[in-house]
Amino acid sequence: MISSQLFESPSLRMTYIDPEADAKVEAGWTYDLDYAQGLTEMPVRPLGALAVQKLHEEEQKHVEERGNQYYFAIRLKEGDRLAGFVRFPQVFWVHSSAWLRLSIADPAILARFGAEALGMALRYGFREMNLYRIETVVPEYQQDMIGLLEDAGYLMEVRRRQVFYRNGRYYDALHFGLLQTEWQAGAAVEVMA
Repeated sequence: MISSQLFESPSLRMTYIDPEADAKVEAGWTYDLDYAQGLTEMPVRPLGALAVQKLHEEEQKHVEERGNQYYFAIRLKEGDRLAGFVRFPQVFWVHSSAWLRLSIADPAILARFGAEALGMALRYGFREMNLYRIETVVPEYQQDMIGLLEDAGYLMEVRRRQVFYRNGRYYDALHFGLLQTEWQAGAAVEVMA
């Protein structure tokens, strides 16, 4: 018997991405340089709703064609409001591993619901996708995200020097990894608490 709902947590739902409706909300988030930097490798700039919609449509096309990418919207159950996105931009099936990116623009939502969103994403990756390893890369200045990853059991494995450029300065890229066995041990501790 499955003991937990795969796409729900106490306060959140992990849903499909609605390219048109979600783009209207996400376009406003692109004024935040930290958020916008996660959308593209190009120099950051605010994006209009049509540009963001095009990004979502391209993502969906890649999901259907390649079979190694998964994208979800994170919505608050209360009011069904878009809170962010969970992306598995690359799944390496032969190695049972994947990259994970959690994108939440609002610092208050990240502080209040970030752990819940990350927990839901990890549960999907480890239980449904049967991954053995999930990796996440963050710039060293994103201390909120680093704290979430460490609290979830991730270990920092690699520090790549001066990879991210922001506000006239270079920052290190921190590579975090979490193994299924480590996640299961942490999940067992939570159940016992």
